[in-house]
Amino acid sequence: MLTKTVAVDLNPATRKVVTGTEAYAREVGSRLEAAAPELHWRFFASRARAGLGVDMMVAPFPRLWSQVRLPLALIREHADLLFVPSHVVPFTWPGRALTAVHDLAFERHPTAYSAPERAYLQLTTRWAALRCPLLIADSESTKPDLVALYRLRPERIRVVPLGGGEPARRPIAPASRPGAPRRSGLSGPHGARFRTAQHQGRHRAAATALLTQSTALPPSSPFSPPGLAEMCTGGADTRRSARGDRCGFRGARGESSWIHVAVSGNSVLCSE
Repeated sequence: MLTKTVAVDLNPATRKVVTGTEAYAREVGSRLEAAAPELHWRFFASRARAGLGVDMMVAPFPRLWSQVRLPLALIREHADLLFVPSHVVPFTWPGRALTAVHDLAFERHPTAYSAPERAYLQLTTRWAALRCPLLIADSESTKPDLVALYRLRPERIRVVPLGGGEPARRPIAPASRPGAPRRSGLSGPHGARFRTAQHQGRHRAAATALLTQSTALPPSSPFSPPGLAEMCTGGADTRRSARGDRCGFRGARGESSWIHVAVSGNSVLCSE
């Protein structure tokens, strides 16, 4: 019996800027050989990257790698299946394909995306839905979105939650530690700082949605609209403006920038 060959587009796992898609490709790709050793796995990317734990076939190409260079690299492979962790199935790939759709945020929150970006995501997702007999969704919320917005039959979608299933490498913190903010010198509503590599438009959409909830807070709260207006003004690295119940972002520091997330009850409010 011949061994089946599965080609994997692992290009997202080699990118310098890591968001959810890149992390998903890296974590899943590193586990595939151990999960199915009876298959012959071939991993492809446009650049090399150490620490992925797989032998990579590197095929350099500057732009549209998945659509142009990957199909050319696959010609000699005669793969039985192409697995694409990032949902972009090549238009010219004639064989079987399987991909993962992580969310349809570009459909639910279109203003957070530029018109070309949203058009490309719509095109590639619809193509994946057309080409793949089965689709992987990594959450129960993505599955009904695919059914409602792309008219897919539920039985064509397999929900595979995130997580490798291995034992934790370090002790897990208790689910609730009410004394932690106090030990850190914080009292009452407090804020946290997160690093994000998302486009600045995502920040703007998140701030707009979350600021809507803040209108229920008393004016004296630092996380009410007047309080956020004060928090969002000033600063040397990124120009911001806030007026009334709106907080806008203008400019960004490249692909990666900082935002503050202020937490008050059930409200989470963003500022730079």
